[in-house]
This record gives sequence, structure tokens and C-alpha cells, in this order.
Amino acid sequence: GPKIEGNQSTPDDPAVVVPSVFIMGDSQAYTFAYSAVFPLASQGIVLRGQPLLGCGLWLGYDRHQRGDRVLPGPVDACQQYPTTWPVLLAEREFNIALLYPSLWDMLDKEIDGVWYRFGTPEFDALWLEQMRAALRIVQTPDRKLAIFTMPYLRSDWTDLCPSCVFVESDPKNTDHL
Repeated sequence: GPKIEGNQSTPDDPAVVVPSVFIMGDSQAYTFAYSAVFPLASQGIVLRGQPLLGCGLWLGYDRHQRGDRVLPGPVDACQQYPTTWPVLLAEREFNIALLYPSLWDMLDKEIDGVWYRFGTPEFDALWLEQMRAALRIVQTPDRKLAIFTMPYLRSDWTDLCPSCVFVESDPKNTDHL
């Protein structure tokens, strides 16, 4: 995915800590970062990350389901963040990390032939494991962490696909995530 970088300048006063923000997530994280990078850079704040389009934070599943559509698991690029994030994080002293879960993380998942349905205790337990794994990569004692909440995304696609269920279009689902 594209890399997003802000202004690399530092303030004249070395005692002032310049916020340096690393953002992770999918196309929603990319959209946020793209719209924020220049206003933040004008304030001396560095924003960098590697959000990937169509990639959630969930690793290691075989297939996922959206409505009545069963789709293949994530592409290889989506599975690379455990190795790519540490490299990017080592390039700079990031003092803030933003983690952005997405609708890809809400979809029912098949793992080793067993389906895990969004909102069930089994799904939730696995999702917490996934989040903890992502957090272990970015957390340090000196880095603040923020986790975005999944936004409610109203979908008007039901006319195109009446049998589809858009989990991101139900506020109780986005609140649950």
C-alpha cells in the first residue's frame, strides 16, 4: 500500500517533543491519514503509516463471509504487517500509534474449517487475540496508543444486493467491534 508521510521538520526548541504518529489499518485509516497529513504537517506533526486497502487487522483465516457471499481469506499483503510494522516503527521514534480496526475485522471468519460468527463469544475471544497481537507490535512504554472506533458506515447498496448483509451498516455491530 501507499506510504503516507508528513513534514519531517523539528521545532527550534529541542525540549519540545514533536508528535510523530504511526497509523495502521485499512482504506478507512488511509482516508483519515490522507486527509490529515497536510494539516498535521503544517503544525510540525509527522504522520506516517502503511494502511492497506482491503486489509483488516485479522490474520490467519481461510475465508470470510459478507452476507451470502463467501470470499477468500486475505491476500498475502494483508498478512505482512507483523514484519512490516516493526521495520517502519524502527525508522523513527514514533511517540503515538493509531490502530484503526475496520469492517474487514467484523466479517464472519472461517479458520481450519470452523466458522466464527461476528458478535459471538467465540468470535470475540479470537478478535481480542488478534487485537492483542497487533498491540504487542506497536506498544512501548514511551509510545501512546489510540484505537479508533469503527465508524457506522451507512450502505445504500441494498438495492444492488438485497440478499447482502452489510454489517458495517448496523450501528449495534460497529458499536460491538
